[in-house]
Amino acid sequence: RGGGGGGGGGEAEQRALAMSCSIVRKHAALGDLRASLAQAEAEPRSLQHWRKLRKAIDKAEAAKVDEEHLEVATALVSKGQMWCTVQTANTREELLEAIRAVKQSDFSDTEIAQMEEVGNKRMETLEQVAESKRRLRIAVAWASTNNLDKLKRAIAEAESVGVDAEEIAKAEKEVADILSKESANTAPSTAEA
Repeated sequence: RGGGGGGGGGEAEQRALAMSCSIVRKHAALGDLRASLAQAEAEPRSLQHWRKLRKAIDKAEAAKVDEEHLEVATALVSKGQMWCTVQTANTREELLEAIRAVKQSDFSDTEIAQMEEVGNKRMETLEQVAESKRRLRIAVAWASTNNLDKLKRAIAEAESVGVDAEEIAKAEKEVADILSKESANTAPSTAEA
């Protein structure tokens, strides 16, 4: 344990430590990859899970995880993100672009047909939402005490098809304002009588 000859052992220890750290990083990256993969498969509609899987793939690549694991995850994340986009697209253009990408990818004919069916249903939903939103805006613009029922029906329809909460809140505020004005107008006449 003297001061001489300890340098060679230190280098070996450092190499062993570096190798050990590399193994730990590789093992951790593989664990993250597997966990993210399981999560994405369990909830395929969550774009957040697919993004998390993409990050886990990048981490696994950096840690030099086996290609076999990476290939499976990479293929799945690509398909998963496309499925997610088709199911959750917010615009017609976004949906059409996703379906075009699906057709150009390595999906089977059966998967493409399924995605087109899901895409067509999503397109119908988007059109229903847009039409309901249009009717809601018209009802708000023409709202008065005489046609308050029309506005309430438009709000109910908008809620049922999934119009964004902000639009519905504006319409509900309009109902409250009309009711408040009506109440204020009838209150003085009741007090006089």
